[in-house]
Amino acid sequence: MAFALINARGTTSPEPAQRSDDAGRRIVSTRSFTSAASKAFTPLSCEDAQRAYLEEIELRLGRGFVAAGLVREMIEYQLMTGGKRVRALLPVWICVNMGGRAEAALDLGVGLELLHNATLIHDDLQDGDAYRRGQPAIWRRWGKAQAINAGDALFFEAFRCFARAPAGPRLLETMTAAMVRLAEGQSMEFQLQLAQDHPHALPPTLRTWEEVARRKTGMLFAACLRAGAAAAEQDEPTVQAAGDYGEALGLLFQLQDDYLDLIGDKGRHGRGSDLVEGKLSFPVLWAYEHGAAEAVAPLRALFAFPREERTAARVSEAIAALQWSGALAATAAWLGAAAEAAQAHMFSAVIPGWIDRCLAPVAHAMPPAGASAPTDVGAAAWFAPRSGDQAIADVVP
Repeated sequence: MAFALINARGTTSPEPAQRSDDAGRRIVSTRSFTSAASKAFTPLSCEDAQRAYLEEIELRLGRGFVAAGLVREMIEYQLMTGGKRVRALLPVWICVNMGGRAEAALDLGVGLELLHNATLIHDDLQDGDAYRRGQPAIWRRWGKAQAINAGDALFFEAFRCFARAPAGPRLLETMTAAMVRLAEGQSMEFQLQLAQDHPHALPPTLRTWEEVARRKTGMLFAACLRAGAAAAEQDEPTVQAAGDYGEALGLLFQLQDDYLDLIGDKGRHGRGSDLVEGKLSFPVLWAYEHGAAEAVAPLRALFAFPREERTAARVSEAIAALQWSGALAATAAWLGAAAEAAQAHMFSAVIPGWIDRCLAPVAHAMPPAGASAPTDVGAAAWFAPRSGDQAIADVVP
């Protein structure tokens, strides 16, 4: 069955209808929407979606936990550190822009945000990151064992949210598979850092980076887009195609995150936190594959030191090596090519303006519009048409 995108805001007000629960809190209406047959296509913008739904998302993130005692305290602390709530908003925004009711997607979005934060708690512990969004990480404040408990509890709190959502049963396999793939990606990232003579080592190549990123970041984005389409009661080919686009968006997001670490600050106490951790990010692997040996030497030297000896001065030398080798310029070119391909994809009409928002943290270090890109940039292939995209064509007018 095919649905056209609709005007989710109605014709009289840019804000959705509202009601209050028993405690007097404002929540989004579950009103039915007017069909596209009689209304012009006006997709909800990201800004409008944030204004309409973020307050309710935050309310739901702060209530309804089974967890009590210290576990609840740690969960609430993690959520209070903030974040853009991207994974919470995407399912709701997509659902509304595909003709669904926001209420059908809100618990899915909240559950996905809880899953994301569960992975962040464990990620900080595994990577030894002492800070998250400028605040002490859970493991640093309460210890490693308690951080495992907090992350485990958040995983199950997330699935309680999915159980409450109308599309929850339909998405159960998707959500669980995404978590398995994410764990694989996390494991592969550590395997990528092993000495090449280790039996579990992975080759330090851009191809390996892509396989890691598809699992570690792409699978959760895919789950978000699948959730939004399923909540809007789209058919299975459309849900699958939405997930394919989401997986590619995850690659774009991870690429900008790798780049941001070198030209900005991700809230982990300065530039180059990935280098300090020993992560072989996209720019590092590009330098390994394409950079001259003398240009990459300071980078390789940094990783030869144990973590505690990767000083700020050595990290600065490594970043300079990435600049000199051409890795930073190549990463920016890949980002530009991926963003252009993502914008050209028909599903981008469902989340208008999101690509620009995704790249906003690195916009100051991107090449000017129209600048020529290297001919070997392959990021556009991430968004190459697939057979399932015909289902999306039936959704977008």
